Amino acid sequence: MDGIDAAWRSPARQARAPAYASEAQPLVLVAEESAVLTPMVDELCGFLRVRALQVAPAGLAVALRAHGPVGVLCHAERTNRALAEALRAVVAVDPGMPVMVVTEQDASRQARLAVAAEIIRLDHLVWLERLPDLRRMVDFLFLAERRGGRERMAAG
Repeated sequence: MDGIDAAWRSPARQARAPAYASEAQPLVLVAEESAVLTPMVDELCGFLRVRALQVAPAGLAVALRAHGPVGVLCHAERTNRALAEALRAVVAVDPGMPVMVVTEQDASRQARLAVAAEIIRLDHLVWLERLPDLRRMVDFLFLAERRGGRERMAAG
């Protein structure tokens, strides 16, 4: 029994433990050019044991395929081509993935009409005209994690 206990507590194993823990945590991609949402969610994600990774909107398609996230947060001051491409990338990979879009300087109706083709194909879209409050962010992260957990259980 002492041999097993010593192996369990070995420095080499304990050094690998944090890496295993971070791999097991769900990941949320934050698509934005400048860090607006990322600082907001970093501490919250750490507390909820969800990882957040900031990517440029243009690189979202590659990041979706490479990382297998459970949700996507997008920030743009206005609805633009990069935001439309980001939504299109999510639709191409998984239209059921939870997505939160924040466009602080667009009238919601006009912004949504600009990317209507992508919006109608997304099952779990939250569109906000201002930065989310803590409750909205927690609700979104829980939705993403629950959906991601079901997918991982179904695959295994």
